[in-house]
This record gives sequence, structure tokens and C-alpha cells, in this order.
Amino acid sequence: MMKKLLFTIIACTLAFASCEKGDEPPKEEEQKKEDENPGPDFGSGDYVVPIGKSFSGATSVDFGNENAVVDFFAGEHDMAIYSTPTGKDNEIGKGKLIISREGNVFGMKLVAASGNTLAEAKLDLTNNDDYNYESLSKPVAGQYIVGASERLNGERIQIDGHVRDNGELWGQIWKEGVLLYRFRNNVAHFGKVPPAAIAALAGEWEGPHMQPLCSPNIVTVSVANDGTITLKGKTALSCAVVEVIGKWDGQDDYVRPNTEGWKPTNVGSIINIDASKGGGSQGDGGLFILVSELKDPKGILEVQSYGAGAAGNILVEKPTKK
Repeated sequence: MMKKLLFTIIACTLAFASCEKGDEPPKEEEQKKEDENPGPDFGSGDYVVPIGKSFSGATSVDFGNENAVVDFFAGEHDMAIYSTPTGKDNEIGKGKLIISREGNVFGMKLVAASGNTLAEAKLDLTNNDDYNYESLSKPVAGQYIVGASERLNGERIQIDGHVRDNGELWGQIWKEGVLLYRFRNNVAHFGKVPPAAIAALAGEWEGPHMQPLCSPNIVTVSVANDGTITLKGKTALSCAVVEVIGKWDGQDDYVRPNTEGWKPTNVGSIINIDASKGGGSQGDGGLFILVSELKDPKGILEVQSYGAGAAGNILVEKPTKK
């Protein structure tokens, strides 16, 4: 019984990091919980991008008809562009992902708020090859992939979009295997200014790691007013003491409703710092904090690191302030 419990805890811990990066579809039971837990009301503002369109009818689309699939997902979708190439922090902000079809030509384009096209890929749906091809996946547990890859001026541009039934859409853009942009909707806050919750939680926190393999394992969490968060404790698999440091600087940082944390039933918001980089933009790894309120949180529901690979993650639930 204990071995089964340990395996379940470790598997769930590792699964979150993978889902957060958009690499794997959620399990059926996770999708059900997500639909039942839409998260807090965002309101409106310069740093908010809600879900714009539901894709719940995708299961009735004929995925053998590529034109019909593109037409279903086509449109201008509001996005938070939260991760950009080095030296282009000015491109972080609101934008649009435009999915279109003109005859047999399928196109995907990321456009900044200024109207400038940041990246674009087009291809002929009837003539795919090694460099020009579409990714139009059949529904898997309520998740779909819509993507386009084109070789342009000798360089391959690839745009991937991950879509859920409820309209949540996130993705990334690559050039010759180098990550350029990351974007998503269902965002409660992003940009250079840290969410107010970070300053409200400033101080030292500690609590036991949420797995028993490396006991005793008291995890410490340090939150600074400038957006720096330090998580220190033994990792889930190697039991090595690791210190993960992340700083909200607006590059690869965002806040979204909790639908994939340790306990998706905890209604609240996930503050992601260095959200997609395994090594972190500061070179130390990514992490997130789950809070019940963004404006005046009374405490921390969960803190977790990710991207540690074979060492495993650090996870602490409901730490107390020292």
C-alpha cells in the first residue's frame, strides 16, 4: 500500500510540470475537474487575457477533412504574449493568434498589439512535405493540437497551438529548433509588474515536502518584494538538497487559474515564474506558487519547482509563515 502511495505522489508531481509545458494532454479525470473548476473571475485590464471562444464542438468535426478542421479553429484569438526572444522584451503584451484558410492554404500568424506580425507560417493542405506540414490532431481527452510548419528563406518556422474544449489556447513558435515566442489565453496577469500577491506574501515560509521518500524534509520558501522567490528542499527522487530561485521579470512569467496543480480542486491562481524553461531564465529552474487570492492572499496553498529532470521536483503544500 505504501509503495503504491509513493508512486502515485511522485507520478502526480512530475505530471504537473509536463502538462504545464503543454507537452502532454491531460488525463480524462483531470479534464473533468478542469471543466468543473473555471477559476476566479479575472475582470479586465491591460494584463488580463480571458478565454474568448469555446471549442466544445470539436468532437463532431470530421478530422479526415483538413479544411473543416482548420475552419473550426479559424479566427482571431486574443493572446498574452509572455515569452519573447532575447532583446525583444518590448514585444511582451497582448496580441492575437490568427488561424485562417484561403482555399487550400492554411495559415497561422502571431500578431502583436501594434499590428506587427511576429511570426507566420503558411502551407498547402494538399501538398505537405518534410518542412511544410500541418498538425491537426484528433481530440484526446478534450485537447487538440493545431499547428503549421513552413520552410521560409531557408529556415523552418513552426507554430504550435494547444487547444482545450473550454477555449483555453496556448502555444509556442520555433525557428530552426530555437524557441522564439510563447503565448496563451486564460491569463489573469502577465507583464513586467509582478502580481500584488507576491508583495503581500513577502517573508519566510516553511512546511514539509509533499512526499515521504526523503523524510525529514522541511522545505523553505522565501518571497521578496521585488518578485524573487527561493524554494529550498530535498528533491522528490534524488533527495538532494536543491535551491531553486526565480524572479518575476515579465519574461516567461504569467498567472492563470489553478486547473493542474497538486490539488486542482483548490480554487485559486497559479503564479508561474520562468514557466517554460527547465533551467529557468535565471539558470536555476522554474517554479510556481498557488494562492487563493491575487490581491490579498491570506496564505500559500502550494509551491512547486519543475524542470529538475531526474532529480525530481520540490513540492510543499500550505507552508506557514515563520
